[in-house]
This record gives sequence, C-alpha cells and structure tokens, in this order.
Amino acid sequence: MVGVGLTPANAKKDYQGSQLAAWQKQVSYPTLKTAQPVFIGTGAEDKTPAAATQVALMQDACKAGSVVEGHLYKGLGHSETVNASLKDSVPFAHKVINGQAITPVCNPSVQ
Repeated sequence: MVGVGLTPANAKKDYQGSQLAAWQKQVSYPTLKTAQPVFIGTGAEDKTPAAATQVALMQDACKAGSVVEGHLYKGLGHSETVNASLKDSVPFAHKVINGQAITPVCNPSVQ
C-alpha cells in the first residue's frame, strides 16, 4: 500500500478511488479463467481477505470456466487455515500432478 501512496490516514478517506485505484490494479486478477485447476481454501472467520470475498472469487472463477476446488474451514482465521487445508490441498496437488480430474466445488459448505 505504501508503494501507491496509501497510508492509514488516507486509505479510507479517498472514496472516489484515485489513490485506491493503483492498489486495486496491482491486486486484481488479469483473468479468472485458468488452464490449470485452482485450490482455494479459506477460513470461515478470515478477515484478510474476508471469507465472503473468497467464496465470491471461487464462484466467479467457476463462472469464467476455471476448475476450482473450494473449501471453507469452520471457525478458522487466515493463518490457521494453511495447516487445516493440508488434508484437502495435498490430495488436490497429487491429483493435478497425476493428471486426474478435479471435481469442481464452486460454492463450498463450511466443513
């Protein structure tokens, strides 16, 4: 954020988006259509980014034609989700490496 001139003092004051626009461009996805399957695991209590925005990303990527395996982990925030997701992300990676089909999960239930 500092690289585009955002500070805690001005980040939420610029509602017209002139300073925020440069940052948004840096963190935006150029496309949601990917050739390779995508694993997205997020904690249901995550705030950085919010779980709702991650689920929206899963849904939007699926609509764009990507194969997404999404998971939503009950009671977890951002950092705790990494270890909790290993039970799903490791088998996902093995399937991708071995050329096996990934079953899309575009709107995950809390698990």
